[in-house]
Amino acid sequence: MFGYQMETGDDLTFDERDSAPFVPKSVVVDPNFDWHGEAGHPNVPWDHTIIYETHVRGFTKLHPGVPADLRGTYKGLGTKTVVDYIKSLGVSSVELLPIHTFLSDSQLIEKGLANYWGYSTIGFFAPDPRYAHEREQTLREFKEMVARFHESDIEIILDVVYNHTAEGNERGPRCRLRG
Repeated sequence: MFGYQMETGDDLTFDERDSAPFVPKSVVVDPNFDWHGEAGHPNVPWDHTIIYETHVRGFTKLHPGVPADLRGTYKGLGTKTVVDYIKSLGVSSVELLPIHTFLSDSQLIEKGLANYWGYSTIGFFAPDPRYAHEREQTLREFKEMVARFHESDIEIILDVVYNHTAEGNERGPRCRLRG
């Protein structure tokens, strides 16, 4: 996954080993989803936009109105209790901190830590399964959460930072964009 022979420490070498077995692959999913009517989102004019920025796991992890088994998940954020509370604040738009599939950087792993914020993306079009109640239902749960907010006329904005990838600097792996 590295363009150079990492074990040499020399990034001017060239690694010809086949890394295909170690690179994340794409999955074709069923594009059909019942959005309860016309697909779309609330059309909030900019001069009426009030954004509430939050983190899926952080907002719901200890929320007393979210069932314990749904805390930290898309399903937890999409519960009626949470959506009603956010709506009661007069919010028009919820901006979710990164929800895309991400990795923890090696310096975090070496310290026994994990990437909490998600700014080390490897899949900009894939909701992270760590925020799903049932991993195999990640995409459905994400879509259902978005639909619950849309039903309350609240739009969802995704925080996407295209230069914060798991590939890091020139010595990082080539697992997605540089591969």
